Amino acid sequence: MKNTKSLFLAALLTPLLASCAGPKDLIRAHAYSPPQKPASDIATVYSVWGGFSGEMSFICKVDGKSYYKLGLISDCPSVVYLTPGKHSIAVKYKFANYFGHTSIDLEVLAGKTYKLTGTSTDDLKTATFNIVEMPSNFELTYKDLIPSLRSESNQPVLPTESNY
Repeated sequence: MKNTKSLFLAALLTPLLASCAGPKDLIRAHAYSPPQKPASDIATVYSVWGGFSGEMSFICKVDGKSYYKLGLISDCPSVVYLTPGKHSIAVKYKFANYFGHTSIDLEVLAGKTYKLTGTSTDDLKTATFNIVEMPSNFELTYKDLIPSLRSESNQPVLPTESNY
């Protein structure tokens, strides 16, 4: 019974607390050495916060380098910008009081955007991750990162506005 109450409260409070923070409070990181490159020369990998379901995925490391940073919504980036090529990303999945971590190897192309989602199994013992390349005309918005946001949050996520 106690676990059910905790799960219910976490599912209820997570979206309410996150709604206090603005979408630009999400951590966005350039995971390569400066200077900043134009969007056409980098790949974008973003993770989705499941909104009212409470499922969240974040990218905590790229090629062994930690991008941990205390933030209002998470402690790891929701968006990372990568140079083209092969990378290893360490991802974190969170749902209520359940956490999962894994590393994923992927190869990215310049100018492309990739969506990372995490989902738990019905028994909440396993999280699975999926990465999908988005269509070439796709423009990443804050609503893509947090689908439960109101439509006025449908502003583009720009690499020039990264906060890491």
